[in-house]
Amino acid sequence: MYLTDTKRAILRALRHGALDQFQIAADITEAPFLVNAELQGLKREQLVKFEYTRSGREWNLTDRGARIAWSNEQLELGGNR
Repeated sequence: MYLTDTKRAILRALRHGALDQFQIAADITEAPFLVNAELQGLKREQLVKFEYTRSGREWNLTDRGARIAWSNEQLELGGNR
């Protein structure tokens, strides 16, 4: 599976809890419409899921998405040896 830089940034942003697309966009400094499109792609790949809350739609990692989000970090850290 190929992850764009934006998708990787979204997964990193969601590692610590659920966020809406506007919070993610602000965190990774991308346009909200681009973040929404990338979230839809990640949802199709079953890496993220959403639920409706009082504040709107919040996105979170699936178990598979969490493994990938944290494994990318481990690979980056391991490459510095």
